Parts: sequence; C-alpha cells; structure tokens
Amino acid sequence: MTMTEFKYNARIAGALFLAALAANLVGSEWLDSIVDAPDYLVQAFALKGQVVAGALLEILSAAAVAGIPVLLYPVLKRYSRTVALGYLCLRIIEPAITMMIILAALSILSLGQTFAANGGDEASYLLLGSILQAARGWALMLYILVFSVASLLFYGLLFKSRLVPRLFSVWGLAGVVVLAGGAIASMFGVALDPMVYGALLGLNELLLAFWMIVKGFNFDLVAGSGRAGAL
Repeated sequence: MTMTEFKYNARIAGALFLAALAANLVGSEWLDSIVDAPDYLVQAFALKGQVVAGALLEILSAAAVAGIPVLLYPVLKRYSRTVALGYLCLRIIEPAITMMIILAALSILSLGQTFAANGGDEASYLLLGSILQAARGWALMLYILVFSVASLLFYGLLFKSRLVPRLFSVWGLAGVVVLAGGAIASMFGVALDPMVYGALLGLNELLLAFWMIVKGFNFDLVAGSGRAGAL
C-alpha cells in the first residue's frame, strides 16, 4: 500500500471509531432505558419504535467496529503480524456478541407485545423476561472482556510502534485495565455501571479518533518500517 492509502485508511478508521462510539452510546441508552426498566413489559410494547431504533443503531455500531481492524491491519502488521491478526479476529468477534445483545432486547420487545395482546399470568412473562435480561447482561460482560483483550493488543502495539503520541497508548492501556476490572467485578456481583468504568477508555478512543482523522499515523515510521512480517 502507498502512503496515501495508509493515510486514507487511518482517516476512515478514525471516522468509524466515532461512528461506533456515537451509535453505541445512543443505541444502548435507548435500549437500556426500556428493557431494564421495572415495567419493561409495558414499556417495551409502548415504546417499540425506540427499541427497534436502538437495535438498528447497535447494528450500525457493530458494522463500524468490524470495519476498523480491516482498515488498520495493513498498517499494524508492519510491526507485528501476529498481534495485528489477533486484533482483527477479536474485533470481528465483537459484532457477533453484539447481535446476541440485540436479539435479547428484541426478544423482550416480542414478549411485551405478546403480553399486551394476550394477557395471562404476568409472573410467567416476568420470569421469561428476567432470563432474557440476564442473558443480555452476561453477553455484555463477554463483549467487554473480548473488547478489552483486543484493545490491549491495539494499544500495546501503538505504544511499541509510536504511530500516535504515546499519551494515547498509555491512556488506552490504563482504560483497558479499568474497563476489564469493572466487568470482572460486575461478574462477581458488584453493582457497577459500565458507562462509569468504561468512561476512561471511551474518552481516549474519542480523542484518538479525532487525532487519526486530522493527523493520521506517524507515516514516517510507517514508511520506514521494514518489519512487514515481524512476529
């Protein structure tokens, strides 16, 4: 690839970072406010348009996430083909987990529609709904762990390569530790908000995205790297 193509990839990847962040923030907030509400059976049916719109935004975010490693792989493999491939594979797994999260939310919507149309034993509906909520919650924790490992590879390679200022790399690595720690604590029953323990890494990715769009990578290093097949 030419330096012009590398620069183009960096800018598009930065734009995809922004798209993924924005779509996920809005989509997950719309879904969480309904499917995790105390009266979610009624809310899901009454606000079905918001549920569907939130799910579509999450799908948009997943598509953006899948595109990021594809665009970055040609650059990252110059510094470590193994790490670049690991990052690619893990980030492609993420959208599959996102589909599980979306499917659970849409299933709660269908459950609410059935309850509104047919009535019946509310306790049975609530039991099924709680199972779907739990499945969605565990899928989210799995997503965060996969994302954390992918981010660890990504920011570690950025630190090594100096493709961006090391502030982003160190900040990102610190954010990964906080994010993964929060998810693991949540899995052991500690009540934590993912928006809180994910804020440090989320802000870093927001600023990194703008940097990639405006400045791109340090292309002198890209051009000078002779380690295209490095492990």
